[in-house]
Amino acid sequence: MEYTVTKKKIKNFIIRIYPDLRIAVSVPLHASNKDIENFIK
Repeated sequence: MEYTVTKKKIKNFIIRIYPDLRIAVSVPLHASNKDIENFIK
């Protein structure tokens, strides 16, 4: 599963799934790669 990750100055993890099945994830600046992987799964 492919997705794009954008680190932003936000507090929560946000996942967006677009009609063309692209997946975009916005995460806090302090989020680790392990946290991001766990959120996606």
